[in-house]
This record gives sequence, C-alpha cells and structure tokens, in this order.
Amino acid sequence: MTRKRYAESKSKPASPVSADPNVLQLDRPKAGETKGGVLAGMLVAGMLPNAAVAREWSQVPFNRDADLTATHANVVQAAERVNRGDLSSAEAVLTAQTVTLNAMFANLAYQATATKNADLFERYLRLALKAQSQYRATCETLALLKNPPVFTRQANIASQQVVNNGTMVAASRAGNSENAQNELLEAHGDRLDGSEASQAGACHKALAAVGSLDRPEDRRG
Repeated sequence: MTRKRYAESKSKPASPVSADPNVLQLDRPKAGETKGGVLAGMLVAGMLPNAAVAREWSQVPFNRDADLTATHANVVQAAERVNRGDLSSAEAVLTAQTVTLNAMFANLAYQATATKNADLFERYLRLALKAQSQYRATCETLALLKNPPVFTRQANIASQQVVNNGTMVAASRAGNSENAQNELLEAHGDRLDGSEASQAGACHKALAAVGSLDRPEDRRG
C-alpha cells in the first residue's frame, strides 16, 4: 500500500507554486557574485527603481497587482529597443499622452464654464491652459522624434574672406587683423613695414634733407 501511494504521488505532476508578484525574482548569481551585488547593480542601472515606481503608480487605476519581475523585464526591453534606435515605444507613449492631455484640457475648461465662483473659474482656466501647453509641448516632442533635425557644419565664407578690388585674400575673423591688412596692402605694392627708408617724392623736393647752416661760433650770444 505504501509503495502504491508512493508510485501515484511520484507519477502526478507537482502543482505549480505561484510566486509573489511583490517579490523580485533574481536569476541565479554567477560565480563570484552574490544576490546583494546583483541587486545593487540593478539599482545603479536605474531600470529596477523606475519599474517599481511605475508599478506602484499603476496599481490604483487598474486595482490589481502587476508582477514586479515582469515589469522590470519589460522596462529593460524597452530601454534596449531605444538603444537600437527603435523609438516606436516612445512615439506611442507620446501619442497616448496627447489624447490624455487634450481630455484634461477639455474637462478643466468645462469645469471653468460650469462654476459661478470667480476664484474657481480662474483656477480651472489656469489649469486648463497648462494642460493645453503640455499638449503642445508633447506634440512638438513627437514631431522631433518623427523628423529629427539635421545639423551640418557650414563655413561662413563671408566672414573668412576679404575682397579688395577683385583680389581675394583669406582673412580669418579670429586671426591676426594686422597680418590681414599687411597682406591686403602687399597685394597693391604697399607695405606696413617701416624699416625701409622712404624717399622724397617729386612734388615735395622742398622737403629734402637740409644741409648744415651757417651759425656763429660763439653761441653765448
């Protein structure tokens, strides 16, 4: 009889044990790791705290407990999709939020028109306009995700070149302005270097070098 009961109990499948949804189920630590170390790494990574907060905030409207381990796994998968460049989840969330914000705006605006109290009217209207502003900002963010801007590095040619009588000379705005002026003058045969002796021109011969003057030997006077 004992052998028969043992054989029956052995042949029957064991009933599945339901895990507590409030307890995080960790994988078996690798060699040299501890459960505390694995948990610390998950906390620093940031996925687990956000999963826990999202789960707590979502329990009230749905009136049921979401599995913490499954929530964490889904948050990690969403982050991995974003790392691969797949922003479909973020776009879907932003689209859903625009619907919610528009509903909040409509409800608050209706509450403002329904009240006879001036203070309540101002409060409801201010909150309605805030919801409308958040709706607009969410739409702008969604548009940036769908069509990201392209940034190109373009050289400002107008600020890097100087044209003087058909002669183009490179002159950087951040460079030495004196060197740029020297190059411009050299293009026309002039120089700023004062080391060369200048000679009197033909029209100013009266300003030529003056010779010695006849002066009295006795300067005392």
